Amino acid sequence: MNKKKIALFFFGNINYDGRSYNMIKTLSENNYCVEVYHLSNKTEIKKNISLIGLQNNYKSGFFKFYRWFQMIKKISLDSYSSVIASDLYSLVGLKPSSKSFIVYDVRDFFDELPSLKNKPFKKIFWKTVEKKCLPFVKTIITTSNKDKEVIKKKFKAFTHLQYYTIYNYPLLCNHKKNNYLRSKFNINPNNKILIYQGVIEKGRGVGLLIKIISMVKGCACVIVGGGPDLLFFKQVVSSLNLKHKVFFHKKVPYVDLLKITLSADVGISFIRPTCKNNIYALPNKIFEYSICGLPVLSSNMPSITTTIKKYNLGKCCNIYNQNHIIDTVKEITQKSFLNEKKSLIKNIAWKSQEEKFLNIFKL
Repeated sequence: MNKKKIALFFFGNINYDGRSYNMIKTLSENNYCVEVYHLSNKTEIKKNISLIGLQNNYKSGFFKFYRWFQMIKKISLDSYSSVIASDLYSLVGLKPSSKSFIVYDVRDFFDELPSLKNKPFKKIFWKTVEKKCLPFVKTIITTSNKDKEVIKKKFKAFTHLQYYTIYNYPLLCNHKKNNYLRSKFNINPNNKILIYQGVIEKGRGVGLLIKIISMVKGCACVIVGGGPDLLFFKQVVSSLNLKHKVFFHKKVPYVDLLKITLSADVGISFIRPTCKNNIYALPNKIFEYSICGLPVLSSNMPSITTTIKKYNLGKCCNIYNQNHIIDTVKEITQKSFLNEKKSLIKNIAWKSQEEKFLNIFKL
């Protein structure tokens, strides 16, 4: 019996994307052949998985998107039983037919991206383009129930769509606590390490974290990742003479990330409510921190606050009240969290999402 083939398109490098990595792993382990089209300069073939690298020499902007559209538009979808578009940029570039089973993974409200703030014409453009693609989409998946509510209202005219919530939970962590970050950056063993991991850009609270660290004794912070504002924040750290307290670690593949997370003490997510994407965000880093046993310190966004309280993951704070943040940092570095670790892991590990995810492809 021939194995069913599934294609996944991702406008980025799949090796650095935990959500896609988990989906691919689950599909391949359940007798699907998965072909992944992503931005990379190499192609890798593994058991049941083909990571097909599509080279794009443009770093950003319209030409990067347009080059991606050009490349994936040439790919026939006829041999696939299902196709996953992991972002709008991929969905727009696909060449579907009425027989195609397209799954649209809505991780962001693309007309509400922070980069489109004060750009009404671009917002209208992306909103229009997205709706033109929806007649070919069969299933929508979102990262939280709140996102699903918002998307259902947004796409209410498209009554054929089916909706699923697939949370951004990480794989179970089999690594042990370690001193990797302390050793790498020569951090005082008595100091608590606050970690931020993810995209480094304005609006994600990186600047606020740097400011808070400058005012709290006995703490250092490590910022893990890459992004458009990495150089800017490095310059901020330098200008504030904080190189002894704030450290930058390069972006690492998802399979190596949790080893680094385990060497920190507190996980940080200071998202600012600058747009709908941020307001309703439930970032995967929240669960990555938690599954590694780190208490989470986060801004008080609705979905994040509900989740942190439900599972006793840490503390939420008012990011516009500097004294409150400082007091909360002091509290969270001294208080014990995650008292019911076994129960917690069962609830926030990717394993809890696998059956729901696989059911999408059995329709």
